[in-house]
Amino acid sequence: MMTENDHKRRRRKVSGKVEEEEEEGARGTDYPLDLWFLISKHIRPEDVWRFASLCHATYYITTTVQFWLSMFRRYYKWSPGIPYSLSYWNVDHRLKEVRVCVVRALYLMYPPFLRRLSQEKPLSADPTQLLRAQCILQWHQKVRSQHKYFFKFALPEYCDSRKGTLLQGVDDASAYLNPHSGCWILEATSVSVCGVAMVMGESLYHAGLGVSANLCSHCLRLAFVPAHLLPPSASAPTRRHRVPATEIKLDPVCNVRLYPWWHPQYWNLLHTSVANDKDDW
Repeated sequence: MMTENDHKRRRRKVSGKVEEEEEEGARGTDYPLDLWFLISKHIRPEDVWRFASLCHATYYITTTVQFWLSMFRRYYKWSPGIPYSLSYWNVDHRLKEVRVCVVRALYLMYPPFLRRLSQEKPLSADPTQLLRAQCILQWHQKVRSQHKYFFKFALPEYCDSRKGTLLQGVDDASAYLNPHSGCWILEATSVSVCGVAMVMGESLYHAGLGVSANLCSHCLRLAFVPAHLLPPSASAPTRRHRVPATEIKLDPVCNVRLYPWWHPQYWNLLHTSVANDKDDW
């Protein structure tokens, strides 16, 4: 004969079973990978990051060659500005860098991306986003009466070892290879010749774009130090007055631009550099 305590114990077990079933049901449903591949054929380029954030399966799909080739074929539109290396009949043979090639091509032929580039304004760049980045290349170019100064930066978090850990466990990681990941080009245009020290190999410690002393133009200030003199983190208190930095002052400047690796101008500027033989795709 069951006592009252036995009935309570039984009810607890039954309720525990129900709660366990509800928790299992809340985990969701695992859909076949083939279904996600079919859905991926309808993803717009600006929604790739949303699609990749849904689950592990969708993230895996965005690392495959099939996904990027499918997107390239859907939005390909020939124009005179597309390089020969990004043409329809060449991307299929560049499987190791297919994602890089497709993203570059989209910024040359996809209307929403073209409108985004056309909205860029002069002197709207924020060089502080490159703090702690290493200057790996610099050069100068004179265009008519203007002098252009270029600095190529590489962010420290995009080193080769870090990329390998991010792609660990992905079978088709070759589609995600990008030797230019985390690279930027800073372009500063001035109407006069400015003294620029050699800072290749050093890291950006301070950057500021403000008004010149005469209040009639803009001035760009950059300070570089060796990597071992950088603060432990970007949020650490500044020690600028105690760090022997190499300072560069460009005054006056009429335009300052930042170009990430996917920007068409990034690749155009690399061709103007003398030391870009390995970067020329």
